[in-house]
Amino acid sequence: MHARLRSFFNLCFCLACLLVGSLMTTSPVDAASLSPSDPLVVVVRNVTPRSGCTMTVKDYVGTPKETTMVKACPAGTLMRFFHIPRSQAVANHEAYVILPSPSSSPAAVAKAQAQIGALADEANARLLPTPPAATPNGITCATSDHTATAYMGWGDNRWNAWVQWTTLTNCKVDIYNSELQGTVSAFATYWATDKYAGWSQNVGCAYLGTNTLAWHPYTVQTAGYYYEQWLYDGSSCTIFDSYAYANLGPLNR
Repeated sequence: MHARLRSFFNLCFCLACLLVGSLMTTSPVDAASLSPSDPLVVVVRNVTPRSGCTMTVKDYVGTPKETTMVKACPAGTLMRFFHIPRSQAVANHEAYVILPSPSSSPAAVAKAQAQIGALADEANARLLPTPPAATPNGITCATSDHTATAYMGWGDNRWNAWVQWTTLTNCKVDIYNSELQGTVSAFATYWATDKYAGWSQNVGCAYLGTNTLAWHPYTVQTAGYYYEQWLYDGSSCTIFDSYAYANLGPLNR
């Protein structure tokens, strides 16, 4: 009898150990409890909605008649950065950048920002390959106007995004308008930076909400790349906030 009871208690103890072990491995990681050997890192992931995200391209090529094409947003249209333990990034085989301490020097933060930008470039090249469109010498393009728009969401926020450009006779693109229109604002979102094929411009960390915001880059660039609009959920618009960027385009000639 005692042997049977002992076996029963041993079985219960083992089951309890398994249950506790399961809870420990599935519980979320507390950032404050991370060890120096497993720091927080930044990874970028595709979060493009499978439905409800549409991309529209409108062209006026040598005629006032508009040509419109509407399609579902391809993977890579909306990209988001996450702060996770390095061990998780390694387990997921994800490229990462170590997140510096908020008290780090400006030089250390700037270095991390540059590395995060390279992380985004690598993700863009993988999901939305856009080799530059070579133009043979002596070939000219017809002047034409183009608009790329997308309706998308991040969490419970929704917005429309625009970029407009003109194809020049040398087949480059003159990007003249970048715009956001918030339609649903469940939490604060701030527009910080626009980027295109190595060019970038800070637009001031402006609050979006349900406002319409626009500015005019007036920058001439090589055709064929995607235009990036970077948004943050913090008014400081730093790498320590949660943030995402949208890829509009490509800006073809």
